[in-house]
Amino acid sequence: MSAYYIFELNAMIRNKKNLAAVILFLLATLYFVFVIDPSYRPDESINEVEIQQEYDEMSHWLENYQGEGLSSGATFALSYFPPLVEINETRLDAINQQDFKAYSTASAEWYRYKDQWIYSSPEFLSYNKAYYGIDQDYPLQEGRYWYLNTATRYSAYVDRNLEISPAVLEERTALQTGARVWNSSIFPMALIGLVVVFSIDIVTKDRAHLTVVRSFPLSFAQKLWVKTAVVLTAFSVVSVSIFAIGLILVSFREGFGSLSIPMTVFNGPTLMEEHFHTISVGLFYLQSIGLMLVIAYLFIRFIILCSLLIKNEYFNLLIGLTVIFTERLYYIRGIGYFSTVDLLPSTYFRVGEVLSGYQNHLYNSSAISFEIGMFSLIGTILIVEVFIILVSRFKSIRAII
Repeated sequence: MSAYYIFELNAMIRNKKNLAAVILFLLATLYFVFVIDPSYRPDESINEVEIQQEYDEMSHWLENYQGEGLSSGATFALSYFPPLVEINETRLDAINQQDFKAYSTASAEWYRYKDQWIYSSPEFLSYNKAYYGIDQDYPLQEGRYWYLNTATRYSAYVDRNLEISPAVLEERTALQTGARVWNSSIFPMALIGLVVVFSIDIVTKDRAHLTVVRSFPLSFAQKLWVKTAVVLTAFSVVSVSIFAIGLILVSFREGFGSLSIPMTVFNGPTLMEEHFHTISVGLFYLQSIGLMLVIAYLFIRFIILCSLLIKNEYFNLLIGLTVIFTERLYYIRGIGYFSTVDLLPSTYFRVGEVLSGYQNHLYNSSAISFEIGMFSLIGTILIVEVFIILVSRFKSIRAII
């Protein structure tokens, strides 16, 4: 079996299509590192100018208020401004003294205080303008999600007694940047796409050299298992290596960071602070890798099944890429509370958003998690395996390798 594994691995490495995919993936990583990431501007950043402006405007109003009659606006301002002025004064002092632990504590209080007032009085106040873009249909929900998310994260930095820096607060360190990449929709989909590209001809290519393939004393099922192992090995080595290159390059700019840095997870379904908690970046990476490997295995076996039935790599490519985006067929924001989308495997393809709880936020669910994702994906794998066993019973199918 080891000889056949080496034979298949050599064929995988020499395959021009696979080499082109690896080069493209590497170039995309370098483009992100040197072009996209340096221009990253977090929605919730350390902005001394904005803090000072808010502090000056509110202080000026309070100092010059004459108390001649109380309009509804004046009554509101007299209740809202004083605590905020005090909090902002603490934040400004912390920035001037470079005391980012004090800044984290005061800013966590600022986010909670602002959220409480904005969410209850949207006619007077608003969240960060970043949540009110033309492509944002739910600004109030997005604003509250990210304010509570940030408040929870900042408090965790202090509670865990970490060394806090602007790079950590703005999630710019290499490990935090990697986590942000996982939390995008593009990166997990690109990884699944890489699995599809590696898999589409793993079976059909054997038609060109059947005599050589049949010379290995292995059963049909054993050959399929070896092919699965080869694709999974190639995918793991390529993705981990290129991702590690990206982390190392980013670390020269903002530092590597620590695996113990906390990141926020939303349990759902309602936007309340008790539904937010934190896990370490290290645990996030472990869960991301575990979930992605299971997804990769599912796609490899599914593509092998398609290869046995259709025997055409172009069809495999089409069906594989189509399956990646099947979530778009049923995605409607907020339906998680009334449906079973948490049981559908495609709900978990956006790995980072699943693990951070953002999928729970989008679907208004509390069931989309690492554990349920594993249950859904493994269940789907078992169904695919049953079909492979059934299809393999036909002599015409077994004759192709």
